[in-house]
Amino acid sequence: MTKIFLQILRLFLRRLRPVLNQMRERQQNIHRPKARRYSSRRRRKPSYVPIYADTNSNMPTEVINPDCDSGYSREIDSCPMPPCLSSAQIVSRGLQFDDIEINNLIGSGGFGAVYEGCYGGRRVAVKRINIFNKNKRAAVESFKAELAALRLKHTNIVRTILASAGDNFSDCAIIVMEYAGDLNLQQVINDSRDPLPRERRITYSLDIANALFYTHDNGIAHLDVKPANVIITPDDRCKLADFGCCQTVQDEIDEGHVSPTQRSYLTGTFAYRAPELLRGDVPTTKADIYSYGVTLWQMLTREQPFAGENQHVVIFGVVAYHLRPSFTTTVLNNMDEAWYVDAIMQCWSPKPEQRPTATKLLEKLSSKTLFKW
Repeated sequence: MTKIFLQILRLFLRRLRPVLNQMRERQQNIHRPKARRYSSRRRRKPSYVPIYADTNSNMPTEVINPDCDSGYSREIDSCPMPPCLSSAQIVSRGLQFDDIEINNLIGSGGFGAVYEGCYGGRRVAVKRINIFNKNKRAAVESFKAELAALRLKHTNIVRTILASAGDNFSDCAIIVMEYAGDLNLQQVINDSRDPLPRERRITYSLDIANALFYTHDNGIAHLDVKPANVIITPDDRCKLADFGCCQTVQDEIDEGHVSPTQRSYLTGTFAYRAPELLRGDVPTTKADIYSYGVTLWQMLTREQPFAGENQHVVIFGVVAYHLRPSFTTTVLNNMDEAWYVDAIMQCWSPKPEQRPTATKLLEKLSSKTLFKW
């Protein structure tokens, strides 16, 4: 009986092996970029490569008629373009990654990498979005979201100089920004040797709140506010960066603005994401206030929110049971920090309409700068 059983098992495995190989190949092909099909008819090449540029950035560009055919692919056209190009134009000279002098890698993320470089005689930061990503549609949407930052000019926002999608978005997408600094807020929080006293923490909080006030006032929700997206300048001020998840918003509702976009392929970072976004609700500017509250909590505790916790457990807890990062007993018993803790708790209220606006936060934080610690 044993020999018969082994023979049957061996025969079953022999027949199962080709099926498993086919399933493995099919799974690998999901993440492999599809090969292009070339027709025998010769295609007309676009006369230029579309570049969206800030016309006030003093970059070596030549402006042409923005109404001509841009040659975008279907993936580009399927994502709505933010109405932010009133202060930008399409320039005629095609920008390629080789046109920029690249010095070193600053960091990398889900959609690409950021490099330090030089363009037009200026030190810049260059983000290169990888189009051959597992989620190409999300990468395209992220690039289009970055275009919204072209019209934002504020002391506390990293300025976007120009952006190019290349020829039909086939190679890569490039975003050229000002080089704001060598550190981000997350690195400062992680460095125990770098002190974060109350004066410095309030200054940082005011800078970020100023950036959010200006962004919201211009009809944009950032939707990925976190310390890693806050650049620290050489004079120790904050600049909000990375608008790759932002959405345009409209119609004031409960002192917040709601996005007309019903669905987005961009998810942000779960530990900083507002509960209504985790539920799949329409984004509002109040989602930034929630993320801002978690950022304030990090500056106070110098810890990572929900560190070591399962992502799905955290998301369920935040949405269903109002789970939030915790305070130590020492922090809660410190009367000097009571107003700061109260501001944090207001920011991450489960109901968006109960969260303060950026204007209210600026008023509260500004009142604390009148005192000398």
